[in-house]
Amino acid sequence: MEPIEGTALATPAGFENKVAQYAKQNFRAASLHPSAYEHQPQFTSFITREGLPFEAYEHFGKAEQTERNALVLDVANKIWSLSKLDVFR
Repeated sequence: MEPIEGTALATPAGFENKVAQYAKQNFRAASLHPSAYEHQPQFTSFITREGLPFEAYEHFGKAEQTERNALVLDVANKIWSLSKLDVFR
């Protein structure tokens, strides 16, 4: 998935001006901000246990968007893996 040009996230100034607001949004957006990693033991335990390279960003350019897209895909693959679904058979 390619980053969407022209969005606030696609421009460094847009991201830097809005990242603090993202901390108040859904957890996927909030995880872009450092505060998501403070006082969130379940989240930090989850990312450690699952080996997911979540991190806050100071800048969110095209490379960071591509990195985050890969991370989101990895999370989806973990959630919907066949081994996890076998539990429900």
